[in-house]
Amino acid sequence: MQNEIIAPSTTQKIGLGIACGIGNSLFLVISSSMVKLASAHHNAIDLFFYRSVGVLILSFGLLVALKQLPDLRKTNYMMQIVRGLLGAVTMLLAFMSYDYLPIAQAQLFFFMSPLLIVGLSYPLLKEKVGIYRGSAVIVGLLGAGIVLQPGALDSSTGALIGVGVTLFYASVIFCLRLMGKTENANVTVFYFALISTVISAPFAPFYATMPTPHTFTLIMLIIFASFAIQLCMTYSYKYAPAAIIAPLIYLNLIWALISDYLIWDKTPNALMLSGTFVIVASNLFILWREQATKRKNTKQTHYICEK
Repeated sequence: MQNEIIAPSTTQKIGLGIACGIGNSLFLVISSSMVKLASAHHNAIDLFFYRSVGVLILSFGLLVALKQLPDLRKTNYMMQIVRGLLGAVTMLLAFMSYDYLPIAQAQLFFFMSPLLIVGLSYPLLKEKVGIYRGSAVIVGLLGAGIVLQPGALDSSTGALIGVGVTLFYASVIFCLRLMGKTENANVTVFYFALISTVISAPFAPFYATMPTPHTFTLIMLIIFASFAIQLCMTYSYKYAPAAIIAPLIYLNLIWALISDYLIWDKTPNALMLSGTFVIVASNLFILWREQATKRKNTKQTHYICEK
């Protein structure tokens, strides 16, 4: 009887986690699309500043609502600063890439980051990679080579900026992995927004453009979508296993392709699609391999305990 009561509750939480994971990918593309539309009238630094201030206000309000303001002083300030700086550079480069590339092409550079993370896991974190994951990284890098060759992407400048997005986004994930066990996720969102605001504020007067009613609406959508991304990302991993949530990032590509077609009448070329398939397949294999290894280690632990 007890199992009958617990099971639906667990199922509902996993369902909520999946919904948040899907929401995360959808809001990311909404934010990216609004940035691209607004960039016709606003500089990337200008939009980055508005976005940072807006998320800062919303994240502070969330901390007040959840009565977590004291947690602002119970944190590793150095790690928050490093994560904030790396995240700010990542976001600014991403905003800049939308000036040069369709949304779907710009999203690809986020997909390349897991390959880089696995490749650097041993030298930086002393984590064993193994022949299977190592081979998947090599195949994934070949896919990246297909995407980055001339003719696959719309802009070589955008591709260069995108490589920067990959490098800095990978470094952000490394930081989050180190911080995840000790830091309040809502506090991390607040400090990220605070540091982004402090960094962009001195430059904002030189690039600031008074929003029109149209661009003001776009900026508001960017702010709320960006805040929703942080919430969805946090709660998706809270309620559902990483093995279920992690692959949902590739829904970004579907939303992005739809956005490119409906808004800009842009369709992908064969080179871009083939390289994307290789990258996504490599990442999914790495994820599957990690989960298989975890299950094997868990079984071995249970066997030893039973003995």
